[in-house]
Amino acid sequence: NLANQNSLPVTGTCGLIGATVSFSIGTGTATCDGTNYNTSIDLTSEIDGNLQLEAISLDQFSNTATSNTVSLAK
Repeated sequence: NLANQNSLPVTGTCGLIGATVSFSIGTGTATCDGTNYNTSIDLTSEIDGNLQLEAISLDQFSNTATSNTVSLAK
């Protein structure tokens, strides 16, 4: 459980080179290198309980892609 953790490391795969990856919870972004992204998101502002995390990528042409939802307990 993430109750005492304020920062969550997040990695994923992506295919939109240079796309900005944002997240449905916490704060933080990553940049897609065409294959992967890697960052940490700040969960300080999230209340304890069940959280649903999605990664949303947006490229320079406004194309978006959304990840599958991942459930977390904080």
